[in-house]
Amino acid sequence: MTRPRAVPKDAHLPLVGHREIEAGKIELARAIFAVGEEEGRAAIEVLEKLKQLDLIDEPVPYLAVREDILEGGSLRRVIVVRQNLAVRRVEQSTELDAGDLTTEDLEDREKCPPAAAKALTKYAEERHFRQQVLKAPGDIRLSTILTMYVERLDPSNVSPEAKELREYEARLEGEKSPWASFANANNCATHLIEWLEDTTVGQMTKNIGQDYMDDMRLTAKKRGGKDAQGRTIALYQDLTILGHLSIFNVALAWFVREFRPAVRIEYDRPVAKTADKICLTWEEVRRAIMFCLGYIWDGTQFVTERVFVDGEWREVLARRPFEEYERYIPLIRFLIVYFLTGTRFKQILKLGWAPLNFRGWISLDHGWIYRNGRKSKRHARKPREASQLLPVLRDLFASWFADDERMRVANNWTQRPPHRRRGKRNSEDVDEAGFFVVHDGSGNPVPLSRVQDLITEVFAAVGIEATGHKLKHGGVTIYHEAGFALAQISFFFGTTERVLDEAYRNLKNAESTFGIRPAPPDPATITLPQLLDPHSRLDAPAVAEIVGTISAAMAELAATL
Repeated sequence: MTRPRAVPKDAHLPLVGHREIEAGKIELARAIFAVGEEEGRAAIEVLEKLKQLDLIDEPVPYLAVREDILEGGSLRRVIVVRQNLAVRRVEQSTELDAGDLTTEDLEDREKCPPAAAKALTKYAEERHFRQQVLKAPGDIRLSTILTMYVERLDPSNVSPEAKELREYEARLEGEKSPWASFANANNCATHLIEWLEDTTVGQMTKNIGQDYMDDMRLTAKKRGGKDAQGRTIALYQDLTILGHLSIFNVALAWFVREFRPAVRIEYDRPVAKTADKICLTWEEVRRAIMFCLGYIWDGTQFVTERVFVDGEWREVLARRPFEEYERYIPLIRFLIVYFLTGTRFKQILKLGWAPLNFRGWISLDHGWIYRNGRKSKRHARKPREASQLLPVLRDLFASWFADDERMRVANNWTQRPPHRRRGKRNSEDVDEAGFFVVHDGSGNPVPLSRVQDLITEVFAAVGIEATGHKLKHGGVTIYHEAGFALAQISFFFGTTERVLDEAYRNLKNAESTFGIRPAPPDPATITLPQLLDPHSRLDAPAVAEIVGTISAAMAELAATL
């Protein structure tokens, strides 16, 4: 016996024409959104139109008066933005006292406080955008998503308490300052928005990232160098372009998490043009150091001259007058610290000889280099970890410190007052007292811009076609050629082994290749010539000789002050 059906057999199927009706509603909603944007209609007006045509299933938000009972039993009438959803009532307080106003009074534009109207507009815009994501996600401009994401990062859009909390959380997580994150994101978004123009989510293709990279590779930087005719010639590099796209990725991921659009948003990430690492050799660094010491490079070798000494003629390296190379002398220590410890540009210029809170230091007692102060912010991507020095480097730096102490006493060094950057209040932005490892001849710091200019000038003078950043690449390479494994190098350079594995894949492969590398050296006994020239390929002057002249050069500089 067959039991009768409680419901018709086909009750679960949509009615004939249902899909056509729903598709028509979506197209009508898209048209209303498009017309509203074109005519500049307020978000509340668009929501009212959509509700009037039964295209959305939520009521339009409005301003209302709510009565709150405070502690002590007193009554406070406050203006709120209210929306009576099907499952619950949503209310956002404007923190404005209603006074004698009623909910009906707030519908009158003349009676409604401007601040309350602004709060309603802001809430309506958010609901308008969410409805557009539901009804017409493909019509949303990619530039709109970027703009909304960057606005969330803008420090001016949060309260002072929220600013302090975000700064504290960033410090705990080892991330850079939220304000620096905003500046970087805003800069990247500006480039992307200018390129995207009116491109929508629906027009986004799998190749959009590669298209952006192809166009930006031919785009001149606004602050780039100029040729003889005054035209800008500096172009964007692949890593800079990928940095722009990383902000694009983060903004799209935020959009998907926050609004859950019913469309797939993804594209193929472009790949930067790869090339072999440009590593500076010790011979090139030695050439730069000798130039800083006043020796004359003619393009192929250092110039020599014959001098009469102790009753006989000798051939020696020619030197320029001291006043011509005096300004290069502080660069010598910078080059050696960068090349042999891998410490980054700015951190080197902040190094001192004693423990510090917001600057790093070289601890001669323990033989360690601390690249951050005890209270410095830690960066998750580039933590700049502390590391132990090779004993030979510790001895070298100890000789520098001894030279500084002698010059300090002999010349009565005085420290310049700490420099506070305009508009900055945090103690992290104030240089602490204490003499610097790389200094101007009197223990005081050398400005970053001056060091950058000096490196450019010196490298050009001795024919080195690379940037100062390549000093670390060269240092990693000479450590590896001396026999140290990448795991050891990562410790000496304060860099994670994973980063070295990724950046120096050729060295990683060489470790497992038979016959490529020498036997591992003893860190406790290795000398500077063994480290810098393990194959004894360089001619005189010897490595130790060049390094030893630094003390005399610094004393020469101090004597003129």
